[in-house]
Amino acid sequence: MSGIEDIVGVISVLASATLSVIGAVFLLASISDLRFLIGFFLFSAASLSILYLGLMRVSPPPPPQYRMIPQGGPTETKPTPDETEYMIARLELPKGGFLPVTGAYQMFGRENMQGQVSAGEANVISRAHFAIFFRGGKFYVEDKASKNGTLLNRTEIMGTGPHEIKEGDAISPAGTLELRFRT
Repeated sequence: MSGIEDIVGVISVLASATLSVIGAVFLLASISDLRFLIGFFLFSAASLSILYLGLMRVSPPPPPQYRMIPQGGPTETKPTPDETEYMIARLELPKGGFLPVTGAYQMFGRENMQGQVSAGEANVISRAHFAIFFRGGKFYVEDKASKNGTLLNRTEIMGTGPHEIKEGDAISPAGTLELRFRT
């Protein structure tokens, strides 16, 4: 959004406030004359329309998106424009490739690990096993009451709340496979 659009939005809001004051005067004068009551309704409608348009122009812009270009590992393919994800971090998979972390809060579970572990091992990973989130400029991992726990650098974190994670830390859902955290 440009500065000119912001100025137009502010002017629209000020114009709406001015029309509201004029409408109030017409309302007070309408006690003696019906024409002033009609003027009040017209100024009120104009004021609300201008206020709506002005507020639409000064609404905050959407949050920035972060885009990481895939590095082209052995199992990766270049995404088409429709498939491009905004990635802020990733979990490297032991057999190559990665799981993208695409938001400020993301849940990982059994479905994400398919193809990386056997069907038997996948059954010990919960559907919603652990979450990675970004808060206060740092990344955190938290076990989400999974059945078989989550290891962070080979230490069990089930039931202990969020733990800060850094570049290269190992996250292991149910101890089945080791995922490396990368920013």
